[in-house]
Amino acid sequence: MIELAPKLMVFPLRAFLVCLVLAAWPSDSRAADDEPLRVEIRPLAKQAAVGESIEYEVVLKNAHGGPSKAWKPMELSVEIHGQDGRVDVSKITIPAGADSATADFRVRVPGLTSIQVSHPELMDGGSAVMGVNPRALRTKSLDGRVRPNADSPALGGAMFSDRSRSILPAPAAPPPAAATGSGGGQGDVGATDPAPSVPSDTRELALAAPVNEPLFGDVSLRVQDRPILADGVDGVAVDVYLNLDRPARDEVAVLLSVTRGALNPRRVVFAPGEFIASTRWVSSPGSSGVGVVAIERSSPRLDRGDPVTRNFAPPIHALELRANPPEITLLDKGGLVAELRDTVNNVPVATDRELKLTLAIREGSGAIEPVDVVFKKGESSTRADFRPKELGRVVVVGHIPQRAERVVEITVAFAVVAFATGIFGGAVGGGLSWLTQKQRWWRIPVGVVTGAALFLTLLFLGADAFLEKSVNFELLNPYVVFVVTLMGGWAGTAVLNRLLGKFGVKA
Repeated sequence: MIELAPKLMVFPLRAFLVCLVLAAWPSDSRAADDEPLRVEIRPLAKQAAVGESIEYEVVLKNAHGGPSKAWKPMELSVEIHGQDGRVDVSKITIPAGADSATADFRVRVPGLTSIQVSHPELMDGGSAVMGVNPRALRTKSLDGRVRPNADSPALGGAMFSDRSRSILPAPAAPPPAAATGSGGGQGDVGATDPAPSVPSDTRELALAAPVNEPLFGDVSLRVQDRPILADGVDGVAVDVYLNLDRPARDEVAVLLSVTRGALNPRRVVFAPGEFIASTRWVSSPGSSGVGVVAIERSSPRLDRGDPVTRNFAPPIHALELRANPPEITLLDKGGLVAELRDTVNNVPVATDRELKLTLAIREGSGAIEPVDVVFKKGESSTRADFRPKELGRVVVVGHIPQRAERVVEITVAFAVVAFATGIFGGAVGGGLSWLTQKQRWWRIPVGVVTGAALFLTLLFLGADAFLEKSVNFELLNPYVVFVVTLMGGWAGTAVLNRLLGKFGVKA
């Protein structure tokens, strides 16, 4: 026995170590601050020739701004808005466990092509690509450097059909050859001196606008169409694009101003031949209200497009849904409590507008009232009632627009105490009627039935369905159950006559 003691002690020790490992093992449940909150779309190129395919990446982001893995296959809708007004719709799926997916689309027409990606449980993402005519793309000259090809309009007439003036001045003629007069000086510019022959690439450079000549056209802004969460992390892309018929020869710099949040960067630079560039508009914590981004100035000087505005909304990252209480009986009325939360700081957040919460039963049977609940302006929580219809497990799902859905479970058990108390109370009421009114013994089971009928009527139809005036009391209290069923047992079949009269039936 002494030799077996050390061996017997090994089993509790092993069991303890197994429990410790299982407790430390990561579970499948996802943290609210790490689940996908928004989706971003990233074109691999911001400018392309008409007819060219552009590859783009769709990335899931969490509330901290980092990548987040999908907990289920997520099918996203992608809309491609061309300059001609046509909208192409497609689908892209991010597999479970992945944080991104890639696809491509073809640039159909010149001008700005907007890309919008959406999912019912995510904040929308958006970007833009500039489509240009192929001959306007940058070409390689004889000196090996990339040069803009200014031989034809860059963006085509579709984008500038309402413009009557020329965007760029007529290109300057190439300089003439030097005259060889008797004085040995340089001759005057004239038609008599033929220009020397130059390579074709160099001739294209001569057609570009000189540096000291003003650039005619305008610069405009495009911002993704969604509110910005005022949490210091969320932001949207700001696309700055040039409305020019021909590419600029030199760099174009645009300085932006912002009233709320921050731009990263504020100064946007276009390389020669580029028509679109981007920056990011990021919120500041607590910067609620409307923010404005405007073009402050550009070099060279261009006509400035209109400012753009976006609303900075409260940082509602997620919905929290819980059952109150999580376990009820078949006779109970449960509650569902919903709350809007900032998952980064783990605090409730009040909404700045009415926000609809949709509740539905995914498994089990019961009734939710109301099904569509509204978070009122300035509130962070709301509730609904749940009435079970059968025993077992009930799964309720809640959802607010562009946020992950929440699932809560309610266990419905048999109301043993209430039913036992009700049977006893009805029997007592029927027994009292038998003893005092000298009726037959069967008055006791009749009292059980009529007592239960009175109790269930008050429970499910309310006091107004039976009484002349409303009575406010806790019906599921065991003492109340006993008293109500006792009265129903004493009254007997008169309870049934009264109940049928409420429905217009005469017995």
